[in-house]
Amino acid sequence: MLNVRCLLFVAAGVSACDHSEPFRPGAYGPDGPRTSGPLVQLTYNVGEDIGPAWRPDGAIVYSAERQDRADRDRCLAVQPAGGGAVAVYSCRTTAANDSLDVFEGAAFGPDGRVAYARAASHRFPVPIGPDAQALVVGTLEDPSGARVLRPLPYSVSDGPYEAVASIAWLGSTRLMFLAQRVRYPKPCSSCAPDTVRTGLRLVTIEFSGSVPVLTELAGTDSVSSAAVSASPDTIYVTRNGDSRVYRYALSSGDTATVHDFGASGIARDVSVAAGRLAAVVGGDVFFVADSILGPSQVDNGGPVRFVILATGAESVLGADTSRFRRPALSPDGTRVVYEDWTAGRSDVWLADVP
Repeated sequence: MLNVRCLLFVAAGVSACDHSEPFRPGAYGPDGPRTSGPLVQLTYNVGEDIGPAWRPDGAIVYSAERQDRADRDRCLAVQPAGGGAVAVYSCRTTAANDSLDVFEGAAFGPDGRVAYARAASHRFPVPIGPDAQALVVGTLEDPSGARVLRPLPYSVSDGPYEAVASIAWLGSTRLMFLAQRVRYPKPCSSCAPDTVRTGLRLVTIEFSGSVPVLTELAGTDSVSSAAVSASPDTIYVTRNGDSRVYRYALSSGDTATVHDFGASGIARDVSVAAGRLAAVVGGDVFFVADSILGPSQVDNGGPVRFVILATGAESVLGADTSRFRRPALSPDGTRVVYEDWTAGRSDVWLADVP
């Protein structure tokens, strides 16, 4: 299942893009989700729906695989807060059918702009990694007008950064992201390659000027995920192979342990809102210092655990066999959206926080 993390991203349904569309934009219904209650499946795409996030107005945004195109592009899809018909698809409007074009990792700023990772891969003969990718900022309504902040990969003293994750806004012209290394190991000589993305460190990017300025954050080596709290100076992080969640002060670099999940397993995919913390803990994950690939965290998901930060009280969504990923708490901390890979494909679900 590791190869579901490849950048062969695809997107579903009807799109508001400039590709030859079989339908016009409009309200097609239904207006609500197919089910209601404390646990709701939001997407039923036969392809992959990944990376859910919350827009400031309460809508849910995720990266959706399009089945109506031969190249299976992946677009940013917007659903109402409680689920229902997709209101908007934001896609690459100038791309040809011979490439896979990917939008993922959406993070919304206070003024409505969105930062996300954009990638493209030629389809033939068989794409493995992207031919071009970048961190961009723009609007959902005009994806072709997005500003490229940083093409990827780029080289630093300890090697190239090949992907970004955990994108978050620190101000109107400042972002944070997790720089990642990407490897494509093959389980056997005749097997298709897997994709393993391992966190390296946190980076900030200031883009008020004509040339964006990147700064690597000291003391953030081996970070596997990160989330900004209500105060942009306070960042919650997890580390490769570690059961603990840490609080990192951006201004001073001071780090303190917030919560230790202990025997429950490795913590990652952290999210924080309204005094609650969510993270994927345990499940199908392991960390290894491979002699060829280097330190690598192989992650196929697990249950989501919640913590009330004031008391340390824990609750859990799912079981040891669950394959959940990328939980995102709602701004009020009462609901969570996440990827569910348990059934062998990825759908987005919405749940009340226990």
